[in-house]
Amino acid sequence: MTRSSVQKSVCVICRAPLFGRLAVKMELVVRAWFMQGNFSETTLLEDAYKHLNSCPVQIDQTLEGLSVLKLVENWRHKALLLFKLLLLGRKVLIYGSPSGQLSTALLSLISLFPRCLEFGLSRSANVTV
Repeated sequence: MTRSSVQKSVCVICRAPLFGRLAVKMELVVRAWFMQGNFSETTLLEDAYKHLNSCPVQIDQTLEGLSVLKLVENWRHKALLLFKLLLLGRKVLIYGSPSGQLSTALLSLISLFPRCLEFGLSRSANVTV
């Protein structure tokens, strides 16, 4: 029995908060890897890994790939409402599809808080263990 589709994913784990930069760089690599069809051939992913590790990390790269303009265009007045709710410390549940666009919208919203993405979300959250 054969499947009509193949479900694979690529996950990048990074210590630095480079959400947008990683998405921009890895989108092309992952697309090329999926187009080749041979998932046992991982040299493309290995080269991308080496390239990402060889590039120095700069603080201004944390906002790469994020667009507040797209956030406002897509969410309109609800973007301001979400921002106000986050300022008030409210718990907000946001859902949508596709998940990639939703993640980018949320990161764009969080980027409105000064230095929140640059220093990582773990330092910005009030976490008690």
